[in-house]
Amino acid sequence: MARALTQDAFLAAIAPTIDRQPLKSAGAFGPLRRDDIAAHIYGYCVSDLGAPPSGVLFFGVSVGAVLGIRLADGCEVAIKARYGVDLAHLTRAYDLQEELRRKGIPCAELWRPPRETMPRLSFVTHRLFAPGSQARLSPAIRRAIAEEYWRITMLAEQCDPAGLTSRELVMTSDLFDHFPGLREELDDLHLHGGKVIAHTDWKIRNLLFHKNKVSAAFDFDALYLVDEMRAIASTALNFMRVRGPSTIDLYPGETHGFLGDYEQIRGKAFSLEEVRRVRLWSLYDMIFRTWFPAYRRVPVGFLYERIKRFDRAVGDLWPVWRKAGRG
Repeated sequence: MARALTQDAFLAAIAPTIDRQPLKSAGAFGPLRRDDIAAHIYGYCVSDLGAPPSGVLFFGVSVGAVLGIRLADGCEVAIKARYGVDLAHLTRAYDLQEELRRKGIPCAELWRPPRETMPRLSFVTHRLFAPGSQARLSPAIRRAIAEEYWRITMLAEQCDPAGLTSRELVMTSDLFDHFPGLREELDDLHLHGGKVIAHTDWKIRNLLFHKNKVSAAFDFDALYLVDEMRAIASTALNFMRVRGPSTIDLYPGETHGFLGDYEQIRGKAFSLEEVRRVRLWSLYDMIFRTWFPAYRRVPVGFLYERIKRFDRAVGDLWPVWRKAGRG
């Protein structure tokens, strides 16, 4: 057995990340603070994983937190922490991950299922899984992302959606007022559109690659029931991101490229109605992200112009986008 870290040594290993990103850490761990976070994870390793940590391999915080740990018994694991997410949803999402893994999707093997370690804070553990490396965005990598996304969506159609949460619709941003009728159109799509099981955080930062193919996929707690075109729109807007959500940095060329790749991979062009829905959900996604704290001080007029510029640019690249409506 490797030499176990003391709890103080474990705290010293993860404290710099917590100190650099206190708001994200609070989002991932709820009311726990710096020293309590370390004690909580350390205790979970001992009680649920059977050994204390002997080393920290990586640690990152965003909406949740993910921590790579080498245990004193030699096992290497990845612990995911989520605060404020329904445990029943997490349990069903990771059950579906296991189904998709057995169908050939390259994802980690679940080792310990989701468990509430305190009210509203859940931990889930996978065996460490990294058969590949991160990649820079290129046309080949973009196509690989689109191809695996199509494959996971097709395989998910064979799975039972019972117990999985539907993605909510949040339209509190004042920016929606700048697009007359948009709220009503989105409400109609949300209520009457067909729902599919979709990975709603399919980004290059959550994927590993080998020879220009996706070799590992992560963050399956982001499986939700959602309008298919909503999922495609969000992925087309955000698949290239290596950091958090942004309405400031938009990439119409990459969005158009992804949609073109997806059309070719699925073997049929988007219908005019599908393009209309993708366009509506793209507007929703961009506006929704202005609700994040990072944009609270950005003038609404500036964000509105960014979104309109993006919408026009996609229309210039893909005339059917403009033909589909929502000018």
